[in-house]
Amino acid sequence: MLRIIIVKAILLFFSFHFIHCKSNCMKINCTLTQNIENEGFHRVIHWLIEIETYEKSLDECFLLLLQEIPSGAFVNPDQVSDLNRLGKISARIDGIIDVEKPMHHSESHYLYLYSNVNDSRIHFEIPIHLRYQRPQISGDYGKVEFDYPSLLFRCKNQIDICGKKIIAPISSSKNSTTVWRNVTYEPISEILDVIVPLGDLDHYPLVSVVTFFVTCCGCIYLLSVILSKPLPTK
Repeated sequence: MLRIIIVKAILLFFSFHFIHCKSNCMKINCTLTQNIENEGFHRVIHWLIEIETYEKSLDECFLLLLQEIPSGAFVNPDQVSDLNRLGKISARIDGIIDVEKPMHHSESHYLYLYSNVNDSRIHFEIPIHLRYQRPQISGDYGKVEFDYPSLLFRCKNQIDICGKKIIAPISSSKNSTTVWRNVTYEPISEILDVIVPLGDLDHYPLVSVVTFFVTCCGCIYLLSVILSKPLPTK
């Protein structure tokens, strides 16, 4: 009987300690608005994070927006490097990216966008490019869908943010990882999706003939120009 009482007392103590520690963490309430601008295969994605529970103590904290880029799109590593160098963004890419490959030969990759939490409104934007998809009979339109991103927080001070622990790179320039807190948020806009025109297989014979004809004409023109020039004399 005494043993049962001791076990219950220990369990009660740890339960109270867990609840007490959990209640000490700071809950961040925020919303996310996202949209895509421009038309065609070259777009720009915008994210706006609004922190409803913003406090000055969060000035020593950092925000990481983690977005999975589907196989039907890609972020150009050269553009990201230039934007980082110019100080317009702080970002890194995780994954293998070949900008020439179509969608069916590509895989998804991850985009990391970093920012200091020094305001209640944080805005990100990044150029995005769509990949060509398999042509279809009679042509059609394909769709590329971007899922909601994850919002991660970490702080230099003793603030403990409520949320699931996630291991992620510490910054855009350092490969070392650290613990972040995955914060839940309220999405204001719907999941992003874009429409991509597909090639028409019915046009394949015509395109092949025209391509062959143009190529032959170009070769004949180049040969005529080369042969029309006199040979250099010694």
